Amino acid sequence: MNGNRKTASLLIISFLFLVWFVGSIGLSIYEVKIGKTWLFLIILGQFFSIMGLISIISAVSEKQHGWWFGGIFILIGICCIIYGLMNKFGPDDVNYKMVNAIPLIIGVTMSIVSCILLIYGSIFRKNLQAECTYEISAKCIDFRVRGAGYKAVKCPIYEAFYNGERILLEKNIYSRGLGNPAKDEVRRLLVCLNDINKTTDPNSSVKEGTRISRYIDEKTDKAASRFSNILYASFLIGGCILAVAAYIFIPIF
Repeated sequence: MNGNRKTASLLIISFLFLVWFVGSIGLSIYEVKIGKTWLFLIILGQFFSIMGLISIISAVSEKQHGWWFGGIFILIGICCIIYGLMNKFGPDDVNYKMVNAIPLIIGVTMSIVSCILLIYGSIFRKNLQAECTYEISAKCIDFRVRGAGYKAVKCPIYEAFYNGERILLEKNIYSRGLGNPAKDEVRRLLVCLNDINKTTDPNSSVKEGTRISRYIDEKTDKAASRFSNILYASFLIGGCILAVAAYIFIPIF
């Protein structure tokens, strides 16, 4: 009975989310076509804000790092809403300056966010290397899969044994490649011994099957780190170029 209620609730929430998602996109396109830029900005702002809130809730519920990334979307959403309100109700000269400032603001925002992500990624990897020093051999027993066909992304699930206890390791990070193992492939992983002890402690409330998410898979982690660094560095360079070009060629004052 409880299972049916949960399924029904998920279906209703999914339907409402779909209606909101499609409605926001459709309404924003319509408002642009009829010339109501201010309303488009407000609709876009609430879209970013809600998506950021969903991202934060998802990260916190799954106990993942980087929940603050959703806060960036919320901040962008709030800025869009403020821009929309100023565009409608603000003085003409202020509105003119705000419109001209958009490319500069986008460039500066891209540069700052990319720089923060590069620094955060570097600090996170160093902290992980400092904590994960215990070596174990783990076998890839399965994958979590999202999507289908060429769009499918995978998250490997490893199985290891420590003092006779079964341990499952899963980062909940999905990718198409980036050094993912083959099924039944055995790899050397570095884990945090404290995490293992908590999982295997008979007095702990943690049940078997709980995934340990903090570990180092050198082959996958190096590929993922290289990809993210190239991506964020590209955004950083692009943001700097846009900011400089906007400052030089688009007058604000």
